Amino acid sequence: VLRLHREEHITSENAQARLVALRFTPGDAALLLRTIYAVPTPVEQVPRALPASVVGGLYRGGRIDTEEAIGLFATADYDLEGAAYLELYYRPVPPVPVLARELRPSEAARLLRDHVITWPEAWDRLRPEFVDDTETLLFIKLYVAENTPPETRILLATGILTVEAALEETLAFFATPEDARAFLGLP
Repeated sequence: VLRLHREEHITSENAQARLVALRFTPGDAALLLRTIYAVPTPVEQVPRALPASVVGGLYRGGRIDTEEAIGLFATADYDLEGAAYLELYYRPVPPVPVLARELRPSEAARLLRDHVITWPEAWDRLRPEFVDDTETLLFIKLYVAENTPPETRILLATGILTVEAALEETLAFFATPEDARAFLGLP
């Protein structure tokens, strides 16, 4: 009976009469037909406030400012003190600057060998690590097979190297040719 009524093969009155014939009271049959296939009533969606975690994430990410965040916290049923606490909790933290890592002496010598850093940069990084200049030069010589600028300067002063050869050896260790010439004591 209910299937026939649902598929509209019989009318509501006919379905009610058949249910009464099946020993339902007329009131129960009418109630059954009204409620079993009741039209769903639309549920009104009440607008909800954003959760505090969502508002806090927006605030921490810089998408909303302080006043908007406190207003949205208040909308989410937080009192002024609670909203102020949440604003403090979710306040954006300024980024921590990453400190530059100091190079170990061996790394600085390898970078000098590969001509990544210049002679003055390498000397400034390596000199504080050793007792005197001789130790620093010996350490650099362990990593740099070619003549270093101080060796080239000595060879130039003794006349073993020409000015052009000394400049050619030294240019790779300096940023500009003028720096190399100044280090070698050339005009």
